[in-house]
Amino acid sequence: MAPTASTRILLVASDPFGADSVVRHLAAAGLPPVIHVNTASAAVECLRRERFDCVVLDQALGSPGAPVEVMAALRDRSGPCADAPVVLLHGPFDPLLPGLMEGVAERVPKPLTPDRLAQAVRKVLAGGIPAQAPKATVRPVGRTKKVA
Repeated sequence: MAPTASTRILLVASDPFGADSVVRHLAAAGLPPVIHVNTASAAVECLRRERFDCVVLDQALGSPGAPVEVMAALRDRSGPCADAPVVLLHGPFDPLLPGLMEGVAERVPKPLTPDRLAQAVRKVLAGGIPAQAPKATVRPVGRTKKVA
């Protein structure tokens, strides 16, 4: 879906300066206004009661488990945001936590560039990436011996 006036974007970021930067970059790119929350618990509450078309999640959200908590709430199939794609903002040294990457539609490295951020949000809103990224399959490399 192309962004419209009714498109809802949730930003989950604890750093006020980083959040302000994201909000300004997306507004300058002509995207709809962003609703910002700064804790995992506030994000979980929003995701349980409101519908969002896209979630921009900063991996540096408070405690190390906070982003995983947000992803778990987002993927709760009974919630209104079960299919909302996630754009993950991550630093160069942020560990890829188990439970975090499943369902991330797009990753944007920090430091953020306005064009890359806007491109990622537009892409997921347009349906260019599935909300639930498929799990990788492991295939044997090289020759395999057939067992009878």
